[in-house]
Amino acid sequence: MLVVSDASPLNVLIADLKAVHEQLRQARFHVSEKILNDSLARHLAFRQAHKKLIADR
Repeated sequence: MLVVSDASPLNVLIADLKAVHEQLRQARFHVSEKILNDSLARHLAFRQAHKKLIADR
């Protein structure tokens, strides 16, 4: 299980995604949890690959 502080970039990203999800829901659009989870997973994979690329230099 990933443990992060409340002010971590991950928590900020999750809060932003939830806020966008809520705004879309209020506008009668629906973004499923699967779509949000997939988007978050892609973002985290990109960040991890980017960090590895920088570390390997």
